[in-house]
Amino acid sequence: MYVRGVGPRVAKLLEAKGILVAEDLLYHLPFRYEDRQHPRSLDELKAGEMASVIAEIRGSALLSTRKSPIFEMTVGQGNLAMKCVWFNGGYLQGRFKAGQTIALFGKVEASRSTRNMKMIQPQFELIPEANEDEETRLLEVGGLRRCTSRWAGRNWLLGGSGR
Repeated sequence: MYVRGVGPRVAKLLEAKGILVAEDLLYHLPFRYEDRQHPRSLDELKAGEMASVIAEIRGSALLSTRKSPIFEMTVGQGNLAMKCVWFNGGYLQGRFKAGQTIALFGKVEASRSTRNMKMIQPQFELIPEANEDEETRLLEVGGLRRCTSRWAGRNWLLGGSGR
């Protein structure tokens, strides 16, 4: 018997994690959870902490260096701003537009050049205009996220219907 959506490549990745049958999938727990349910404002952030921020994209640029491109994005809330930096970020060029709302999660660091904070390699999710609270912000870490899409495991357990 097979599960729709699980081909040979994904089956091999799941087998490496000890997941052979649907029951194994039920007991495969993440090693931690990151609480993203309570986003912070930019003025509450402190260097060194992990934080979730929802802000408006102000602008972005792809910076060329000798080794690899650096993608830099500025986000803001009111008069406050924060830089986000991704190394080898060429794949992000053209993905963001000024005015979009984005949820960011990562380690907050003090900027050396300004009083503002910055995030290096934050995880992000563009938020649709209609439903800003559409999805929970409690994210599993270390579960199946490395080998599957976000909802694949749920769909496998529900027989591929997604309902």
